[in-house]
Amino acid sequence: MNSLLPVARWVASLLAAALVAAGVLIGPGTVAAAAGPPSPEGGKSPVGGVERLVPLPGVAWAQRALISADGRRAYVGEETPTGSRIGVVDTRSGAVLAEVQTAPESWSGTKTFAPDGRSIYLLSAGTLNIFDTSTNTVRASVPLPEQPHPDGWRVGSPYSLALAPNGATVYAQTKPEGRIQVIDLTTDTLAATIDLNTGFRQVTGLAVNPRGSRLYVLIQTNLPSPTVAVYSTATNRPVPKEDFAEFDLEHGATLTVGPDGHTFYVTGTNYNDNPGTFLQIVSF
Repeated sequence: MNSLLPVARWVASLLAAALVAAGVLIGPGTVAAAAGPPSPEGGKSPVGGVERLVPLPGVAWAQRALISADGRRAYVGEETPTGSRIGVVDTRSGAVLAEVQTAPESWSGTKTFAPDGRSIYLLSAGTLNIFDTSTNTVRASVPLPEQPHPDGWRVGSPYSLALAPNGATVYAQTKPEGRIQVIDLTTDTLAATIDLNTGFRQVTGLAVNPRGSRLYVLIQTNLPSPTVAVYSTATNRPVPKEDFAEFDLEHGATLTVGPDGHTFYVTGTNYNDNPGTFLQIVSF
């Protein structure tokens, strides 16, 4: 494994830059199968934002901005003393076009575009918000029920998202870990809850394969390395014969499934044997 370190760090930097540029990363430990919103209508080239510093008054903390396919709108997750909201900014003029409340809690979570770019899915405490980019309004808010948690732990919040390639289903992981909530985006309702039966082991990543047939869950286990547990998206049931644990990592941080559907890209850390941070690429 010693030979992995220089190569892995070099590959990690290249992959991270490519993922950020493509707009693929959508949250801690989470990657969507699709690579961001579609191309602008009519095949027009997207525009760049005009360089400026745009004030966001009253905002205590701003989360990562999503940029529309035409480059003309930035959607910013804003945390304020009175709640969380989405700020809509004109990237050409710098004007703040809308500030839309999404939750009374100040935490603004992971968000991602729908495949057609007409909606944004945004997690807040206990809720999946569906934001309409054509009207700058919250079209629907889907409650995510409180999940079981150990005695003495505070109630958890939705933490990360994985979006099916066809845009019909989103998978929301909640903290404390142990459950994934399946939201049907055709009806804006909670369709199912997947019990991972992890015993509250840490879940660090979700990903859906390009065909949309498998949900992959990166779990910290008591094995020498993390495990990717596999679930059928048709039944929301585990497929244990497809589970994968052949990693040269002690702790897995994020999970990506490659466009071929048969490659895992896992970032993680070793603390004991060959200490360092790595990207591991493995075929399955």
